[in-house]
Amino acid sequence: MPAPDTPSDRDRVLAMCGEVYTPEGVTIWMGARNAMLDGRTPDELLEAGESDRVLALLDMLASGGFA
Repeated sequence: MPAPDTPSDRDRVLAMCGEVYTPEGVTIWMGARNAMLDGRTPDELLEAGESDRVLALLDMLASGGFA
């Protein structure tokens, strides 16, 4: 468990997702299957402890890596 002042993986993903999408878009994106995540949803990957994959994809999206 992270220290109280350390954001959880979910918190980090949601914060980064908020930089890319609207609040409604965040909700939709988190529950949508994504080809870049092998057809899994970001929520599924977070549950499986694979937040690094979700964060890497969000980093690419935020930097304009995908059009």
